[in-house]
Amino acid sequence: MDKAENAIEGFMVLIGEITSVFLQEIDGFEDRMHDLLWSVKAKNDEPVFEQIMDNRYEILVWKKNIIQFMEIQEATVEAFGDNILEGDFYKRTCRRIRRCCQTIQEYNEEIGQLIDLESIISSYRGNEIVKTLTVITMLFTPVAAWGALWGMNFKFMPELNWKYGYLGAILVIVLSTRGLYYYLRKKKWIGNVLKSSKDKNF
Repeated sequence: MDKAENAIEGFMVLIGEITSVFLQEIDGFEDRMHDLLWSVKAKNDEPVFEQIMDNRYEILVWKKNIIQFMEIQEATVEAFGDNILEGDFYKRTCRRIRRCCQTIQEYNEEIGQLIDLESIISSYRGNEIVKTLTVITMLFTPVAAWGALWGMNFKFMPELNWKYGYLGAILVIVLSTRGLYYYLRKKKWIGNVLKSSKDKNF
């Protein structure tokens, strides 16, 4: 500040140093964003989503803080005229404020993309879970249907007196289940639901 030519330049030195501290803090935020980016790929779960929300809130705080410095920058020109635009300290401070704004904007867009990616992954996994449960329910339908039929205890059930009635019931259940499975497979409604993926990526 001793090198400043006037009070306005000295004030801009002060603002520039505060902005420099902001930039250092944003560098630490950059490291957390890098870790978060790879956490989304490695383990997509609720704590990661909470971390994304925490980072988004932190971005909002950074935007709120830097807006005040942008207002000071504009108000200084408004109050003291265009002559201060040529000051070295004013130019350097403006560059720092601009760097902060651009960096925060880029991270804000990156957070938005992470949220979109998280939503897509969660939606995909939810669809796969629902599809799997639907297929499993369909495949167990013959078992439930035949079990309900033979559990009615009608007075006249000829298969109760058959020598191989128990074996026949098992064969009917197995064949009807396999027939339903092949029908679903032929219609391509099963897809890769019943196959375990060896790929650990999301």
